[in-house]
This record gives sequence, C-alpha cells and structure tokens, in this order.
Amino acid sequence: MNGNKGYSLVELIVTMAIFIVILGLGSYAFQNIIATSAQQSKSIQSNIEGMIGLEVMRQDIQHAGFGLPWAFQNYTGTLGPAFNYKECDVVTGWQAKGVDSTSFNDTPPDMPRALSSGTSTKEVNGADAVSAGGGPDYLVVKSSIAAINNTAKKWSYVNYSTLNNITNKSYIRSWGKSDDIANDDRVVTINSTFTAAGKESKLLVTDGKSFSYKVNGFQPPSIFQPGDGAQVYIVYGIDGTKDLKMPYNRADFYVKKPSDNFPAACNQNTGTLYKAVAQHGGAGFTEYPLLDCVGDMQVEFELTDPETLTQTMSLPAGEIRERLREVRVYLLVQEGRKDTGFKFPIADVNNVIQVGDKRLSSSGRRWTSANMQTVFGADWRNYRWKVYTIVVNPSTLK
Repeated sequence: MNGNKGYSLVELIVTMAIFIVILGLGSYAFQNIIATSAQQSKSIQSNIEGMIGLEVMRQDIQHAGFGLPWAFQNYTGTLGPAFNYKECDVVTGWQAKGVDSTSFNDTPPDMPRALSSGTSTKEVNGADAVSAGGGPDYLVVKSSIAAINNTAKKWSYVNYSTLNNITNKSYIRSWGKSDDIANDDRVVTINSTFTAAGKESKLLVTDGKSFSYKVNGFQPPSIFQPGDGAQVYIVYGIDGTKDLKMPYNRADFYVKKPSDNFPAACNQNTGTLYKAVAQHGGAGFTEYPLLDCVGDMQVEFELTDPETLTQTMSLPAGEIRERLREVRVYLLVQEGRKDTGFKFPIADVNNVIQVGDKRLSSSGRRWTSANMQTVFGADWRNYRWKVYTIVVNPSTLK
C-alpha cells in the first residue's frame, strides 16, 4: 500500500507555486517581446514614412525655380488687369499657426522668388513659441513642377519654322512619349535665349494680359511662336484642367497639428509635416500630409558673395538665383511610440537637442530640457527623438 500513495498537499502547493512563478516570468518576458516588437515596428514605419515624405520635399527644393520667368516679355511698365494674378488668399484653418502665407506672395511687377521662408511665432500645437528665435520655420518653393498633377511634369520646345517660306508654322515638339505635352493641357511659354547681356528667361505675355493658353493641335498661337531661329521658346505644362491664376505652381511646407485623425502613437504636442499646393485657378491650397509626429522644422540657406548662412530668405528673385548655394532642412521627429521603460539620453554637455548644424551654435534651434518639457510634456523623455536632415543644392535656378 505504501508504494501506491500519491503526492502530499505540501508537495502540490510547492509545485504549483513554482509553476506560477515560471508562468509569470514567461508572461513578463512575452509582454516585453510584444512591447519591443511594437516599438520596433512603429520605428520602422516612422523611418519609411520619413524617407518617402522627405523625398517629396527634397525633390521640390531640388527643382525650385524650374520654369520661372526672370522678366516679362515686352513689359513696358504696366500689365493688363488680367495679369494681376494673386498667389494665395488667407484661408482659415489650413496654414500653420503664427504664419501669414500671403507674406510670401509675389505679384507683378515683382518677379517670383524660387524659395522664400519665415519663422512661426507659435509652436506646432498653437502655443506661443518658447524661445526668442521663434517656432518652426515655414518654407515656400515656386516652380512649374511644384504641384500634384501630371501636366506639371511636362515641358517641350517650340521650333522656329519657315517651311516653304511660310512663317508662323511652329509646333510644340513631340517625342511620341506618354509624358509629352498633350491636347487640353494648360501651358506657359518662356523665351529662354542667350543674348550679348547673357541669358534671359522672359515670360511671354499677350497684350499685357494673357500668359497661358490651352493646347489645341500643338500649334501655339502666333504670339507664342519664335520670331526667328535665334530665339528658344520653352513650353511648360502647369495644369491640365483649369484656367491658370499664375504662371507657375507653389508648394508651402510647414508643420501643424491636424484637427482630426492625428495618430494616437504620436506625442500629442507634435504635428504633421504638410505640403500645401497652390495651382491653377482655384482659391486657396490643397494640403498633402508627408510625415507625422514632427516637433520642429528649421530651414537654412547658404549664400555666396558674401558667404552667409541665414534662416530667413527674403532676397529678391535675381539675388536668389545668383547667390543661393545650398538649402538645409532639419526636422525634429518622434521615432516609434511612447516607451515608459525608456529615457531619452541627451548627450550634449549643455543638455540640448540641436535642430540644425551641430558644428555651429547659431544654426537652427536649440532645444533645452526645459523647452522640451514645456512643449512636449513632462514625459517627453519617454519618446525617441531623431533629427532628420535634408541638404540640397538646387540645380534649376540658373
């Protein structure tokens, strides 16, 4: 009988206790694995979004000035009322807080600036800026291709022709490709000719009024055809559907907190990097989100003659073409989601996160621990912060 007895109550309790401890340790380890996996997944997502969104910005900066006129053809001091285009009106709700988008407008007789910028008086969440240098920067890019439509990607030449001694028989050059200028596209024409004084890029304007036309049969109206073989007329597509309100497109880049659908994983005092496009004949802008969880954006311009590094571009169009060497954009971005087991390390001896060139103390914006806490909350160190950098040498200004 003694050989058939079972486990005692004490043995069962000890066994169960050991089992519960092992189960608890395993559950804790599993929860850590899940949390780490979620954090890494969100970090990877942030990196992918960053690469895509910032590439859109980089491409627009790279082509700033593409298709912009340097002067108006046959300009005699006045332009007709139809040519007094207006780039943008104030549209409540769309633009970044603390910035007046109309301050970047260029209207005749002033020539359009390829790049311009300013600094907000507000943080992303709308609170007053915590530093004397202001809040996030605001960047404006102007070119024929700074838009979201297929026509804006198109350009071609208008050939001079005296076929069979018949003048005014010039046509828009076609290469038989899908990205050629097409019927019904709205286009502008630039006289891009080298003269004794140098290159000139003049926008063709009819009677001081019309600066565009709708393609029909690929033969431009006579005013938009070269007068001799020395003239080089370039046609730029602007929009495919509507009358044009200005002879180029404009893209504004800024950071703001959206009114709804903001990701819960983001620190709620960060915002979204937007590209807002003003094009064709509509009023206002169309917004396109590029990157979430953005806390700050700083823009710098490297100029020559004399060499200068500035965060505000307010030079006239001609000086920008001649002096601008490089554009740098710095973005403070939250990577991943909040992690209560993580404390963001500030390696700088002054406890500063510099959204700018770390080699220059005057570059960009310097975030102290106190500033970070004021804007992003007492738990700001539970987030992983990263500074993205874009460095672009615009290739289409000259």
